[in-house]
Amino acid sequence: MRNILNEIYSHKDLSPLLGLKGGTACYFFYKLPRFSTDLDFNLLNLDKKLLVFETMPSILEKYGTITDNHIKENTVFFFLVHTKERSGIKIEISTREIESVNGYQLLEFYGTSMLVMKKEDIFANKLIALRHRHSATSRDLYDINYFFKQNWDISEEIVKVISGDSLLKYLKKLQRFIKENFNYQTIHLGLGELVEDESQRYFIKNKLIDDTINQIKFYIDSKNRK
Repeated sequence: MRNILNEIYSHKDLSPLLGLKGGTACYFFYKLPRFSTDLDFNLLNLDKKLLVFETMPSILEKYGTITDNHIKENTVFFFLVHTKERSGIKIEISTREIESVNGYQLLEFYGTSMLVMKKEDIFANKLIALRHRHSATSRDLYDINYFFKQNWDISEEIVKVISGDSLLKYLKKLQRFIKENFNYQTIHLGLGELVEDESQRYFIKNKLIDDTINQIKFYIDSKNRK
């Protein structure tokens, strides 16, 4: 995955068009202690959708077989199967117009400069994603817990633009959502194998849900005291 990123951001046409976001961005650049099996980007020039779709295979096919690729209304999508391991990587490039509210910064990655979404914008998007995906994921909950513990800022503007709610109002809704949609019988599914530390697996299975709810509560209370 590192090699794919290096090639994308060394490509003269692709490098200025793609803003890296999601779990992989957090893992490589912001020390998120879980692995990610996807590459997620935002397209920064929506007129270049076809260019990206036609150019990306020249990079991806060096690392395996593309078994699915398509352009949908809001996404350019590829699924890459590694030739050796037969494992799969999803490459999704969002083409939603609303993504223009996000900000990026150039960060160095093994000698290559990459456009990476800012921390506060990643945090805001993760909070939104937890309630608005087709199904809530334990990965999003884990990431949110980590961001709170690292005292990341949250872009209130992004929460407002996408959800229509103020940040504090949205967080109160999120507390209820977590209580109603997560349980300790299934919280580890799709997440336990992405962390290497056994203590983290124990935390996920026994404490993640309650701790995240308390992190949100503390954040709301601290803001209300100001």
